[in-house]
Amino acid sequence: MRALPPGFAAHLAGGATTLALCWRIERLDGVVVAVTDHDAPIAFGGDTYEPKAAFEATAQDAKADLSVDALSGLGALSADALQEDDILAGRFDGARIDVLQVNWADPAERLHLSAGYLGEATRRDGALEVEVRGLKAALDRPEGRIYQPTCDARLGDTRCGVETSGAPNRAEGAVSAVRNLREIAVSGLDGFGKDWFAFGELTWATGARAGLTDRIVSHFVEPAAPVLILSERPHPPIAAGDAFEAVAGCDKRFETCRDKFANVVNFRGFHRMPGDDFLYSYPATGQPLDGSRR
Repeated sequence: MRALPPGFAAHLAGGATTLALCWRIERLDGVVVAVTDHDAPIAFGGDTYEPKAAFEATAQDAKADLSVDALSGLGALSADALQEDDILAGRFDGARIDVLQVNWADPAERLHLSAGYLGEATRRDGALEVEVRGLKAALDRPEGRIYQPTCDARLGDTRCGVETSGAPNRAEGAVSAVRNLREIAVSGLDGFGKDWFAFGELTWATGARAGLTDRIVSHFVEPAAPVLILSERPHPPIAAGDAFEAVAGCDKRFETCRDKFANVVNFRGFHRMPGDDFLYSYPATGQPLDGSRR
């Protein structure tokens, strides 16, 4: 049984209560959003919880063992710093959320109910539903290395060693035309060969997506302008004139590591591992197993 703080326990035992729920959300970039279902601001712990959000827990699954907890929140989020466009754009992905029950008449009397991280956001019945993953979700991530022919390092990290802070693996440009929801013509990437930026990233410097990053799946070289195709439909959308910084990509193959980056010494895959053809092969009739001729 959970022991309650003495002041909070005394308040609950008093009969009439003055309780409110508070949510504190801290994004990966350090931005903090504090909201409450009370009708007036509540200040404690260095944050002021604004009464500008209608939010409710719709489903919760919590266990005493090491299995993953889950919580869904549904609501019309209207706080100034908690805009629906920002959530759908991914600015709150991975943000930590703490849920507290607070005596609004005396905020020193409060109870920390749960903590987790924001996951997928979807629309449902005209409202926004946000998945909240419990702290134990981190235990569900695979650890260690996988025996596979492709590299498992991230381009530019310490295991890879490729320098991506400057040319030729980083360049600045701007959108010259938006062809469709995922395809854009760009300026500033002239001189780069086909697919140099495929599997790379675009980090937006200006526009509605400033500060956000998109993955590139294809990079074409056309006479009029280079063309990039993004992995997902951006939200909010891209507009002509938006400036970006592009980082080269890697498809994790040994040939790419050797020919594009001259980085074979740091290749983190097992490109000589036997494939499916070897597993299903068998010795030819009348030939020795070592493949030599009699």
